Amino acid sequence: MTAAVCHDLDHPGYNNTYQINARTELAIRYNDISPLENHHCAVAFQILAQPENNIFSNISPELFKQMRQSIIRLILATDMARHGDILESFKQIVANFDFSNEEHVKTLQMLLIKCCDISNEVRPTEVAEPWVDCLLEEYFMQSDREKSEGLPVTPFMDRDKVTKPKAQIGFIKFVLIPMFETVMEVHELML
Repeated sequence: MTAAVCHDLDHPGYNNTYQINARTELAIRYNDISPLENHHCAVAFQILAQPENNIFSNISPELFKQMRQSIIRLILATDMARHGDILESFKQIVANFDFSNEEHVKTLQMLLIKCCDISNEVRPTEVAEPWVDCLLEEYFMQSDREKSEGLPVTPFMDRDKVTKPKAQIGFIKFVLIPMFETVMEVHELML
């Protein structure tokens, strides 16, 4: 739950591709490795370190260490650059999924946080549509900035080439449906 709440803390509105191409402070600090997600983790633990926010103050150091590792793993899993790898890892184990296998559970957790992170399109239209519009505007702002700074333009963010229907169809068809179909396989195994 903590990872889900914290997974986008202090997001600057420009994705990892931009961070890396623009050589931003975050990209430099995190050596081009999931700069945003590493930043979200760092901000989360800075907030949680404050006495008035320390929800982990009454647990043992060993349990805190385990929880911290789990939160970091889950927030890092929200990096879309890792989407295909995480989905493929899960597909490799889904037929023999075992809740007593710690690695199976960790992979499922990573896939589930991804489902939460990018599942706007499964919400009711009156909730999803305003968020889609905000997201597209964020994308267009990034591509405008990439153009003005002479950086490579992220193709799915270019306001001159992207339309809302095409963006939604592609995202749903190539990202959401395969992910949710795979998660459903675990559900079916449990029945």
